[in-house]
Amino acid sequence: MRADPPACPADPPSDAEVQRRLAWIERQIAPTERDTRWWFTGFLVLHGLLTGVQLTLAISTPDDDARPDFIVNSISSGLGLITMAITTPPILGAGDFVRGLPRDTPEARLDAMRAAERRLQQSAEASGFVRSELSALASALYVEAASLTLLFLGRTSGAFLLAGGGVVLGQGRLLLHPTGAIDAWRTYAARHADAGCESDAPVASAPGPRLAVSPSVPGPGGVGVSLQLAF
Repeated sequence: MRADPPACPADPPSDAEVQRRLAWIERQIAPTERDTRWWFTGFLVLHGLLTGVQLTLAISTPDDDARPDFIVNSISSGLGLITMAITTPPILGAGDFVRGLPRDTPEARLDAMRAAERRLQQSAEASGFVRSELSALASALYVEAASLTLLFLGRTSGAFLLAGGGVVLGQGRLLLHPTGAIDAWRTYAARHADAGCESDAPVASAPGPRLAVSPSVPGPGGVGVSLQLAF
């Protein structure tokens, strides 16, 4: 469970320090956003293509015995497509967000720095969840469930093909997720004791709906996943 952020110190950093920190965050966001955009777009397109191909084959194949393979595969790819679409990494758009923050006064620049910190921290947390053991386990369990479905339907070869392909695609998607935000936030937080602190003043956030995905506190049923939708 994530601890509450510390309160911001009464004596904030100097305006020159604020500007240096803002510039540093912007420099870290740029390459990470670029790499994450390639990762996100690539796997989104891949899942979309796989879903379309498998669905087309499920509808058009003359082989009724092979139809269950295509149906299960299309559902599997479709769910992968949905998870990509509803969990857009917070780092995407972060560059424009930070550059668009008001900076006309020292107070505005301080607020901009806090907002930029928050966006970088959110990006690091989201990337950390994607790269977590919980995500890897969830992906493996889903592939196993889909493969067992085909095995139950008597499609042994299809079950093994789905298991192999699902593991490669699912685990590869997690392992290839860029870690730039994680590294940047770790470095930033180590340098600045007030990183991610909670200010009494409202801090700007990215426009539009946001979906946060994180592990929940373990309970009697085991570890779960917490979903938070904010507007």
